[in-house]
Amino acid sequence: MWETGRNFYPTIDNALTLEEDILANLKPRFPILRESKLHEESVKLWIQHTQATHSNLSFRDRFYLEQRVSGWLAALEQAMDLTSFDRIHPANCQDMIDLLALTEFNPQPKIIQELQPKLLETAFNPRSLKEILKDFYYFAYHKLRR
Repeated sequence: MWETGRNFYPTIDNALTLEEDILANLKPRFPILRESKLHEESVKLWIQHTQATHSNLSFRDRFYLEQRVSGWLAALEQAMDLTSFDRIHPANCQDMIDLLALTEFNPQPKIIQELQPKLLETAFNPRSLKEILKDFYYFAYHKLRR
């Protein structure tokens, strides 16, 4: 779950909406879809499911989570069945995943503001002069290029 949002499959196009287009976009990356009708039909059913159910995740992240992570997690769970432990996976709930997908990129200051506002009086992760100049250079460079 925690790898979502990292653009794990950059060649998967989030903008596609037609089942045929999505499948055509996936086939170059996953040759098994060209070689096996069973796999192709399974992914078609999954695409139909994603189109019928809402998620805050992008298609790319949902593909990563539901097709890749679920595969190895299922195998791990089968192995863990040999133990007598009860397991709870909070990230195995679509509602929880959707809530996590809503978080901001840098939520820490808001969390600190809520929990202990005095901590914000102390600088944390201060940027060096080199970082500030580098950011200024990139900003100026891109503005002047336009």
